[in-house]
Formats: sequence, structure tokens, C-alpha cells
Amino acid sequence: MSENAPVRQDVTKCKSCKEPIIFVKTAANDKFIPLNAKPERRMVINAEQKAESVTTWTPHHATCEKVEDFR
Repeated sequence: MSENAPVRQDVTKCKSCKEPIIFVKTAANDKFIPLNAKPERRMVINAEQKAESVTTWTPHHATCEKVEDFR
């Protein structure tokens, strides 16, 4: 995990699709957002225009097969 990985979160399941998710507060407005529980490694281009690997968590609404249940 990276140095900016979230503190241990309780894993729960999405009420619609039953996939494992975690809830984390956003920096922008302190509201909770559901994220897929499994982190991913992605490549980003840094300020020096070099690629580096970072740990990311995908917002669950981007992958939930039943996202329309929440709209």
C-alpha cells in the first residue's frame, strides 16, 4: 500500500450488487463516498512528466451493475 492509503476501513457490501465496498470521507466536503474495497495500481504522470505507480480506489458507482437503484 502507498503512504497515502486510507486507515483501515470496515468492509461492507453494496446493498444492490453485494460487491465489497468501503466508505471514505471526501476531502472536498467531508461526505462519505463508497469505494470498491480492493485497491488498484495505476500509472500517473507526475509534475516531472515521468510515470509512477500509485494505489487508487475506484468509486463504486463507476462499477456497480445496479447503480440505477441509487439514482
